[in-house]
Amino acid sequence: DPLIEEMGGGRGQTSLAGSLLVATYAFTGPLASRLVTRFGTRKVAMAGAVIAAAGLGLGSVTRSLLGLIVTYSVITGVGFGLMYIPSIVAVANHFTRQRSLAIGICLCGAGVGTFALSPLETFITQHYGWRWGLLSLALLSLGCCVCGATMTRVARQPWLPAQPQTAPEP
Repeated sequence: DPLIEEMGGGRGQTSLAGSLLVATYAFTGPLASRLVTRFGTRKVAMAGAVIAAAGLGLGSVTRSLLGLIVTYSVITGVGFGLMYIPSIVAVANHFTRQRSLAIGICLCGAGVGTFALSPLETFITQHYGWRWGLLSLALLSLGCCVCGATMTRVARQPWLPAQPQTAPEP
């Protein structure tokens, strides 16, 4: 409601910002996977955190609905996409046994984060306004650089083809 009142758009136009954010970070997946292959999980995740923080920070100072869609939806969405894929790849690289369980726990993190941060963001928005809500998320995203910095390369064993079985000679 505060966005609708200040930006002057309807519910559909305003909800477009949130929907486009999710679509943008989902469609960023192929780009993120190519960047991870080239630069590694650490650099891509940290760049994503900075891009997401910039998008959220710029979104907090925008004065138009179009500006909010560009900053919050597109820029932040790209940043989130660049954070999401490296986290899954990093988990997959570090776990050889129980890999599916580890990836499942990693994927649950997004839902748990959404569930846990929702009351905090609601409180901030109700008491300080939506601009401070976006700014607090920008700071939190910037803090994800610390998480990205902990990502390390994994030394992989070279793949060896199986030796063909030879039948014993009679």
